[in-house]
Amino acid sequence: YVPASVPVKPLSGGLDTDLQIGFEQKDQPVVTVNGKLALSDVEMQDRQGAPLLKFESLQAQLKNVQPLQNQIALESVRWVKPEIHASRNAQGVINWLGLSAPAATVPSVPAKADDTEKTQPTVSPEKSEKPAKPLAIAVQQFDIEDGVVHWRDAATGSAPAALTLAPLAVQVKNVAWPMKEALSLTASTNLQSG
Repeated sequence: YVPASVPVKPLSGGLDTDLQIGFEQKDQPVVTVNGKLALSDVEMQDRQGAPLLKFESLQAQLKNVQPLQNQIALESVRWVKPEIHASRNAQGVINWLGLSAPAATVPSVPAKADDTEKTQPTVSPEKSEKPAKPLAIAVQQFDIEDGVVHWRDAATGSAPAALTLAPLAVQVKNVAWPMKEALSLTASTNLQSG
């Protein structure tokens, strides 16, 4: 079951995990996650049935993930045979950017006047929360192997343009957010029309 508010329709996919999860109670609780995550044989379409994404596998080696501290450190990410379908319609809307459009909302039922007091949350003055730490992401190595990117552009005039990047190979080292040092990027592909 996938809710109608989700902008994509998953057709297939599998998840394999081998994770070690640790808990510590300090001044603030700490949860650490290490190990491997792998998605395999994933295929997704948009809600109109057009293909979006298909890949053989996406593997991540987690080095030190601390979700409560907004810290994500990955040793490696390897994406094998991704096939991405991107397009721009005649109105200039790119399919992937349209996925983030807000879903239709269900109108809320107004509360009765006598229920208002019961539903108001109470805030305890002695519990002041510390501001959340900013998100920090580090990936030692990110690889894309045998990728394919299909681009179809219907905003170019009478005949839509169609381009394909294949095979796409990318290797990025020392990815970090926020960036503190230069990263290393190597990429190769061929551009084909039609």
